[in-house]
Amino acid sequence: MNRILTRCVLTLLIVLLISVPAAAMDLGGHDRDGVVVGLGLGIGWNKYEFDLPDEGRVETGYQDSFAPMLSVGWARSDYFIASLSLTGWSKSFYQRVTPMSAKSMVFLADVAWFPRGEGFWIKGAIGLGDIDLTATTATDFLSVKDTGFIYGVGAGYEFRVADQAALGLAYDARFLTLDDMEQFGEVKNTHQSASLFIRFYQ
Repeated sequence: MNRILTRCVLTLLIVLLISVPAAAMDLGGHDRDGVVVGLGLGIGWNKYEFDLPDEGRVETGYQDSFAPMLSVGWARSDYFIASLSLTGWSKSFYQRVTPMSAKSMVFLADVAWFPRGEGFWIKGAIGLGDIDLTATTATDFLSVKDTGFIYGVGAGYEFRVADQAALGLAYDARFLTLDDMEQFGEVKNTHQSASLFIRFYQ
């Protein structure tokens, strides 16, 4: 958990350092009002903890994956955007000698806050996420899917390239725990992603 917090803090500091000179690159203002549609493309890193027969409790370490996101939101002022977002990831990997795959789809409600009404923002998110986990052991094929509560935080900076469009950078961290997945016991997923995004302000 300390490594996760360290990554969060370092990424937030980097975004803050970028945001100061980045303000000079904005071509438009930061007026926000009405419908906001966003699309993000990035790289994610997922860590899983679960039980495996003959191995007990295992931790995978971070597995990289493609991390797209689609969001639709509403801005009522220059300082806040409330959004509904959909994201997911999929990865095949080996846990020692055990072939495994993990998939997840996540539905989020989030609020982004722009402290100065400009390009830098931070956000909090809650929602529902599922984990579809499979493993092929020496004696069995294990496959289970379940859904649970997910929460997360994020930070980023957007550059207004036109009155109704913005490009930006974002960092997200999300945490999902499923208490008792059949065959795998308690399953924990920590997801981090770095992405480029575009937002359209209608």
